[in-house]
Amino acid sequence: MLRFPEIIQFSKFALVGATSAVVDFALYTLLRYFLCKHFLTYATNPDARNLIFISANIVSVFCAMITNFLINKYWTFQSKDHTLLVTQSARFFIVAGTGYLFNQLIVYLLLTFTQIEYLLWSHGDFLAKVVAVFIVMFWNWFGSKYWTFKTI
Repeated sequence: MLRFPEIIQFSKFALVGATSAVVDFALYTLLRYFLCKHFLTYATNPDARNLIFISANIVSVFCAMITNFLINKYWTFQSKDHTLLVTQSARFFIVAGTGYLFNQLIVYLLLTFTQIEYLLWSHGDFLAKVVAVFIVMFWNWFGSKYWTFKTI
C-alpha cells in the first residue's frame, strides 16, 4: 500500500519525468527538423528516414537523462550527500541506460513493424516516443527509488 510520502515522491518523480520529456521532445523535434532538412533528400526510403529518427532520439534521450538525474537527485529524492554522487550517478546511468535501451527498442519496433510513422499527419514517430516514454517511466521509477537513490 502506498503511503502519502510515497505518493508525493512519485508525483515529484512524474513531474521531473514530464520536464525531462519536454527536454527530450523539444530537442528531438529540433534535431529531427534539422536532420530531415539536411539529409531528407538522401533519405527517400523508410529505413533511411527511420535512421534519422533513431539518431535524433539517441541525442535527445541522453540529454533528458542528465536533466532527470540532477533534478531527481536534489529535489525528488533529496539526496544532498555529495559523497554518494559517483555511486548514484553510476547506478542512475545503469537504470536509465537500460531504460534507454527499452525506449529505443520500443521506438524501433513501433516504427519498423507498424504503420505508426504515418499516423498524426506523418508524425507518428512522436506517438512512438510517447508510448516508449510512458512504458519506460515505470522501469525508471522502481530503479531510482529502490536502487539508485535508496537510503542506506
